[in-house]
Formats: sequence, C-alpha cells, structure tokens
Amino acid sequence: MKSARVIGLRAIWFIIGGFISSSLNFGAFKVLHDKAALPHLAAYAGSLALTTVVLSLWNYHVNFRTRSGFRECFVRYVIAVCLCALVNYAIVAPLLEAWKGYRYLLIILVQAPVGVFKFFLYHFWVYPHQENKQSATFEFSDKES
Repeated sequence: MKSARVIGLRAIWFIIGGFISSSLNFGAFKVLHDKAALPHLAAYAGSLALTTVVLSLWNYHVNFRTRSGFRECFVRYVIAVCLCALVNYAIVAPLLEAWKGYRYLLIILVQAPVGVFKFFLYHFWVYPHQENKQSATFEFSDKES
C-alpha cells in the first residue's frame, strides 16, 4: 500500500479516535468534577488517564496496526503517551482557573493540536508502517495490498 494512502487511512481512523477521545475526556472530567466533586485539576488528571488507557487499545488494535508486536512498540508508546499527556496537562492546567466558564471548551480545544503531534509520533515512530509487507492499516477488504 502506498505511503500516502497509509497516512490517509491512519489519519481518518485517528480522527474517529479523536472524537472518541474528546468525548470520553469531556465526559470523565464532567463526572469526576461535577458528580464526584473532585477538584478540577484532579478531575482533569483522572479524565486524561482514563482516555489514555482506552485510546491505547484503539490505536494499537484499530488505527496503527503494524507488523511489530506491542512489546516491540511499548517503550516508544509509553514515551509518546507520557509526552503528549504532559504537554496537554501543562497547557490546560494553568488555564483552567482563568477559563472558569469555558473549562470544557478549553479541554477540547487543546486536544486538537496535541492530537496532531501525537498522530505524527504514532505514525512515524511508535507504530511505523513498513512498505512492501502485509498491509498494517485496517481496511474493510480481503484484498492483499
């Protein structure tokens, strides 16, 4: 499968995963902050942790399929997830108090640029696609690429 097509398909699945991620992050934050009465910083840390775990399964099994086993990718995966979580938290945490009426919007707005950064980390470094081998991108087809 050509490289541009692989990037395109991975990008489509990543966008779908992004909608799942944003919804899950928003919902978990709302439950932890509004229902469980956790402070907003603790609620956001919890929502980010839950989202990271769920999306790790999505990214490995659906989006960034690779011939490499998960154990081979695990160290790079942990580094990428931690880096993106730290970047996300470092941007959002100081702004939560200033954006009191817009906290949920802030969380969603920060997800977009961090998501683009994460996509390229995953595509090129964590789960690299190897040309001339069996297709690693999920498709609804039985054809060999």
